[in-house]
Amino acid sequence: MYGKVRSATIDTGPEERLDRPLPEAVRQHVVEAAAELLGSLSPDEVPAPLRRIAKFEPRKRARRAAMPIAAQLEMDEAFRNRVAESVRAAQPDLITAIETGGPPAAADPVLLAAIAYLMRFPGWTTYVEAARGELERSAAAAEEAATAREIAALREQLAAAKSARAEEIDKLRTELRDARAEVA
Repeated sequence: MYGKVRSATIDTGPEERLDRPLPEAVRQHVVEAAAELLGSLSPDEVPAPLRRIAKFEPRKRARRAAMPIAAQLEMDEAFRNRVAESVRAAQPDLITAIETGGPPAAADPVLLAAIAYLMRFPGWTTYVEAARGELERSAAAAEEAATAREIAALREQLAAAKSARAEEIDKLRTELRDARAEVA
């Protein structure tokens, strides 16, 4: 699923681009990592568009300023590299595993995609697309399960309605018999 990563290069140049936006879950990981870093930077190290945001509490930064942070990460390679280095410090074993032959089989594909997006090592887009595929499969499975639950609930309602109808028919038959007997 993932190719072998041979180098710790952070920028692979313009040849590797995503055709679609980052999956939402990956974007959240990336924005949260950047939001954490913003609080630890000195004011002159914070990119100008994010200086006001840097004063927020980290969760507020990630929640309320997700769009400006994501845009800055996409446009500002130096800022993205700073965030990548903070992620490297937080996840050294996972990044080393990626760089030396591939991630562990049990690694979260969303986390791998977030790391790949930030690190921009060769083949980083395959990690993002693998996470996108996994998220789409999970969403489809959840939708399928919800549909199955809805079908089961509708079947129960149908069975209850049939039972109520049968009881009503029996009651009406009894009333009809009683009425016939009275008329006779």
